[in-house]
Amino acid sequence: LIPALVTGVVIVVSAGWLTRRWHRRDRDSLRRPDLVQSGIPEIFEQYEICDALGLGQTATTHKGFDPMLRRDVVVKVLHPYLLDKDAAKRMEREGRILAKLDHPAIPNVIEIVRKPDALALVEEYIAGESLAHILAERGSLSLTETLAIIRPVASALDHAHQNGIVHHNVSPDNILVTFTKPNEE
Repeated sequence: LIPALVTGVVIVVSAGWLTRRWHRRDRDSLRRPDLVQSGIPEIFEQYEICDALGLGQTATTHKGFDPMLRRDVVVKVLHPYLLDKDAAKRMEREGRILAKLDHPAIPNVIEIVRKPDALALVEEYIAGESLAHILAERGSLSLTETLAIIRPVASALDHAHQNGIVHHNVSPDNILVTFTKPNEE
């Protein structure tokens, strides 16, 4: 492998209830159109839904595109059967809390979309690979790469803590890393 340089790190800071570890069965379930498309009602026509990124216990996360602003977004759609449960209140609260955070390693909230038959949290899309995927592929990182990842993660967590927010699910799955190969500079 050609050594790669860490160019950016983002920690997915949330209440932790929307995220969970990826398993092979999750990836397989993303190939099932009935699971991927459930929860994307037509009310989200302001976003073009491109790909399913994750299937969790409470929400399905999609990569989307905002044609008005011409940028990629992440659309976390609460599962329809949870709309009248506490999960909807938690998702709205998560969106309001995350919207208060302003840090380069924390994705920005764009909006909360609340309709009678759907709820979604729309966030900035960050292109990158999860640290879990990188570790599974490479096995280990150099000390330089490790420090380049740990510093922004610690800074993001410190910023969240200073604002009274605790991330309940800090794991390699929730850390996105952007690498470039040396010849790409």
